[in-house]
Amino acid sequence: MKNYPVYLIIFSIIISFYVNADNTLSRDPFNQLYPISCAAQADILQEQIQSWQLKGMIKRQNSNYYQIWLYSNQQWLTITNNEVPHVLFPWQIKAFLSDKVIWQANLALPCKDSLAWTMSFNP
Repeated sequence: MKNYPVYLIIFSIIISFYVNADNTLSRDPFNQLYPISCAAQADILQEQIQSWQLKGMIKRQNSNYYQIWLYSNQQWLTITNNEVPHVLFPWQIKAFLSDKVIWQANLALPCKDSLAWTMSFNP
C-alpha cells in the first residue's frame, strides 16, 4: 500500500517522457506531416537556387581547390572545395567550370528525380 504513490510517480514520469518524445518527432523537419508532390518539391528547390547569383570564383589549376562566392538579398555565401553550407541544402556542386557552376539536387523520397541548375558568372 505504501508503494502506490511511488509507482504512480514513476508511471507519470514515464508517460511524460513518452509524450515529450512523441512531440519531438512531430517537429522533425524531415518528417513531414503533409506530403509534398514531386513537382512542388522541384519548384521549391528551383526558387531556392535561383535566388543566388555567382559573383566570383577562384580555381587552382594544379589541384582541386576552388572557392566561389554567391550573393542573394544582401547576404554573401562562400563555398570552398564542395563544402556547401546548410543554406543551400540539398544542392551540391556537380561541376565547376571556368565561367559557371552546375548544381544538382535530389528530390526527397518517394520522388526519384534530381534537378540540375547552371549558374553562370554574374559580376
